[in-house]
Amino acid sequence: MVKNIGCRITRAAIGATMVGLALASAHAYAGQDFSQTLLKGLLVGGARHGVIYLEPNLKPALFQNAKVEKQRWAVWEAFFDRAMRDYPSDLSERVAKFGNLPGSPYRGTVYPQSDLAYVASAVDIRVGGRFAIRTPAGQGMATIRGFQIHFDDVHNWRQLYAIAKPDSGFTVPDTDLLVAAPSIPCSGRCPNSIVSPSAALLSRIQTVVRQGAKVPSHENKIEEIIALAGHFTRRDRSQYVVYARFGPTDPDNLKGHWRTVVLDTDLSIIATLGENEYSHIMPRSVGDVNGDGLDEIWADLVGYEGSNTGLLYWRPRERSFDVIATTYFGL
Repeated sequence: MVKNIGCRITRAAIGATMVGLALASAHAYAGQDFSQTLLKGLLVGGARHGVIYLEPNLKPALFQNAKVEKQRWAVWEAFFDRAMRDYPSDLSERVAKFGNLPGSPYRGTVYPQSDLAYVASAVDIRVGGRFAIRTPAGQGMATIRGFQIHFDDVHNWRQLYAIAKPDSGFTVPDTDLLVAAPSIPCSGRCPNSIVSPSAALLSRIQTVVRQGAKVPSHENKIEEIIALAGHFTRRDRSQYVVYARFGPTDPDNLKGHWRTVVLDTDLSIIATLGENEYSHIMPRSVGDVNGDGLDEIWADLVGYEGSNTGLLYWRPRERSFDVIATTYFGL
């Protein structure tokens, strides 16, 4: 899912839903270079036990009359209602009909009566299609083998996945964030980077992050900090993406104050990616996906009732960051 967020990411942008997947098609936009078009066309997903789960788009024609978000939601709901044949709307009816279905190794439970022929006709990728898969550990090719619909009664959640298997010689580690496209530029294995600043530099960074933070004065102590070096808006010198959680807060419910910022080489703030909103933006690694020399930020997007993951990237013409996110899983 792609969202145009300026320099700030809201809960609506981070709480990625299946609605936005239809908007992340790989159509070229006037005035955009190839690297930006590639990012907007990426599929997102994860992997478990060597199986890749991608979140495909529905065909654009299905959204021809959907002009606002509510209408796009309705398109997805209509898709699931048709694809999940005889899906009982009541939980007790589902238990009576299916019993205790085994959960998926990735997320939710696989619906056993999906109309897979209809699913294949409604999505914009095909069985047998080959995709370049970029994970935090490297890159390789995989082939689409089929589709599954997963559901979760607790979260009232339904999700469509394209199931892909790695081609020979490509080992996919378990991950909650990977990206895919027909072609992704890569030289070598393309592993992501996790480089933290020195202790002395980190101390200076903490001072900068505290300045201007929307935190009560008695809570401006940083209880947790994640800082990674990379090249986010410039290629010639190191910059930093920094997440800071202020205390006192309960680290398990994540309802406290926080901010995530991108700092330039001189530690001036380039952008505030998020602050005190629902989903904490917690960078996990950085890596250049589209070959433009700038690193994308691979992040956990964590709330106290659920989470997802995302890829944050710089839009040079707009002077802003966007996020491509997996579907939110939670309440």
